[in-house]
Amino acid sequence: MELGDPGLWSAIPVEVPFCPLPAPMPALTDAQLARLHRCANGNTLRFEAASIVDALIEAGYAKEGIGRVVTVTARGQQYLRIRAVRLRLALLDALG
Repeated sequence: MELGDPGLWSAIPVEVPFCPLPAPMPALTDAQLARLHRCANGNTLRFEAASIVDALIEAGYAKEGIGRVVTVTARGQQYLRIRAVRLRLALLDALG
């Protein structure tokens, strides 16, 4: 068989790799979003309400370290980026 032979290409099995969709991201309340944003900017959440911090950790947006020091995870960073893009798109749409 030659490379230009159409029978050659139909004989080669083609596998499409499975690319899973990202898991849906839980929505945050305004208070949770504000705390996540502050944490991403390097501010401590040590003195915030435990319910807010626990919700961020449970959603996978933050992780707790030693001494209840909370850091933003990659998923938390992604959430903030997606939200920022959506806000910009909404603003552009409103401006026409």
